[in-house]
Amino acid sequence: MGVFNNEILAKFVNQIDSECSRDFEPAEICECLLLDMSDIYQIGKATFEFIEPASPLRPDGIHIEKVVIDRNNSRFGDMYQYYTQTGDRGSFKIVTYSMENVHWTDIEKEEIEYILTYFYKTASRYVITKLLRKSLAMDMMTGVYNQAGFLAYIEKQMATKQAYKYYTVFLNVRNFGFVNKVFSHQQGDEILRKYAQAVNALVEGDEIVGRVGGDNFVVYVHKDNIDRFLDAVDKIVIEHDFEGVYRKFEFPSIKGIASMEGLNNSHDIMNKCGMAYQFARKTKSGKAYFARDLYEKVMKQQEYVINFTEAIENEEFVVYYQPKIDVDNNSLVGAEALVRWQRDSQLIMPMEFIPSLEQNGSIRILDYYVLKKVCEQLDRWKKNGMQIIRISVNFSRKHFEEEGFVEKIINIVSSYNIEPNYIEIELTESDSYQDYDVMSKAVNQLKAYGIHVSIDDFGALYSSFNLIKNTGFDIVKIDKSFIPKESQYENREKEFTLFRNIMNLIAELNMESIVEGVESVEQLEFVKASNCKFVQGYLFDKPMPCEEFEKRLGDWKYTIPDEGM
Repeated sequence: MGVFNNEILAKFVNQIDSECSRDFEPAEICECLLLDMSDIYQIGKATFEFIEPASPLRPDGIHIEKVVIDRNNSRFGDMYQYYTQTGDRGSFKIVTYSMENVHWTDIEKEEIEYILTYFYKTASRYVITKLLRKSLAMDMMTGVYNQAGFLAYIEKQMATKQAYKYYTVFLNVRNFGFVNKVFSHQQGDEILRKYAQAVNALVEGDEIVGRVGGDNFVVYVHKDNIDRFLDAVDKIVIEHDFEGVYRKFEFPSIKGIASMEGLNNSHDIMNKCGMAYQFARKTKSGKAYFARDLYEKVMKQQEYVINFTEAIENEEFVVYYQPKIDVDNNSLVGAEALVRWQRDSQLIMPMEFIPSLEQNGSIRILDYYVLKKVCEQLDRWKKNGMQIIRISVNFSRKHFEEEGFVEKIINIVSSYNIEPNYIEIELTESDSYQDYDVMSKAVNQLKAYGIHVSIDDFGALYSSFNLIKNTGFDIVKIDKSFIPKESQYENREKEFTLFRNIMNLIAELNMESIVEGVESVEQLEFVKASNCKFVQGYLFDKPMPCEEFEKRLGDWKYTIPDEGM
């Protein structure tokens, strides 16, 4: 028996090592290897087939089948087949035929087997190493980059000095929580994977998609493609069918966009598109580009969040009161408690700090703080022999995410010497229908204790008649957008018809109604003509400090100029 040709084997071993180290795909290396072997071993035909099933790292799987060599001979000599399974339903197969009338010696067959075996083992280690590196950079659930992988890719792009041609888009899927109301969390993960792959299908070239947790994604998009991408991503539709339950989900998104131009590191772009996203949440379009003035606004909002705990401890939040009026006799019947932040001799208005406290959840602490201050004030007025009136306190939708918030309200009210009916809780409707049950339960619990409950800003955003039908509120507070501005009075018939019927419907449901934002005599006459009994607005009073409001408690009547419409 002969011996191996070590020179030939060494040649192919070095070739395999070299080509694997250069990050070539195994299929390309295999093809080059077989072509180089064909002259030495007089190979007449060679084929290979590579099958890898779908996985999170390769969502579509791999199936490569190719004839590498075919010398067009109708007949061949010997055949040698190398075959191995590569895992669950995966396989790797190479079939070689010698040229016609060529018969391989046993040594030559062993050499062919040695070369192909060495190739398979070396290429397998290469593939495993590459997949391991890829797995560290990939989100295994969705098959797109994870945050670390996305940032690493961005760093490489920045090193090429081409990143200035791109945007990074932070996007959040609107109302994805609804999916888990229909399907299990496991199926919800599958739907999120489908969504991620749908977003991934929108990028091209060196654009990429990353997932940064939950239903939040980041996308690296060329500036020339940004408009196309932003339009397409809001039109994604995902269909899912599981155990006879079929749903079609439309997933618009909130998008914060920042240019890569002038950045020093990848974390800067995440901060910028994150800031743009926070601003986008407050826009109707759900889209915002980062700009310098936006940065300053976000930094100011962060300052409010950072200083909040200290401000609560120092009681820097001051309660103002805006009167509520009975339009039948222009008399004071109640008030809404509104908060101001008194800091460093500056009075900060709520629209400046409330959004940031709403976002991080601190608004819940502030709501309880205001309720406590209102109860203290009512108790003080009562002890001083003053006539007290019902005061309403706003409670954020964030409380619907909190266990036992109704019990906390009741505990605060019960700790003071006041009747519960002097307190009204104004709840703001959520934009998600699944909160209806939570809201209805809260309303019933508060009413059972004797506390009045109203829905605030009805008609401003998401409110529906199903809400007031199913949740049992005492009071419906009508948003000011329902009453015409002065410039609209010449063509107000439609507004009047709609408003009057809303008032009649609320009355037939045995609910109280109040209209906010009444600023002119014309608007007051409009409201009175619609049989609405209670209003609040600048026509009567702006929100005022407690000391000034106490004077109003001693003078219950308002004088309104006698002007018609």
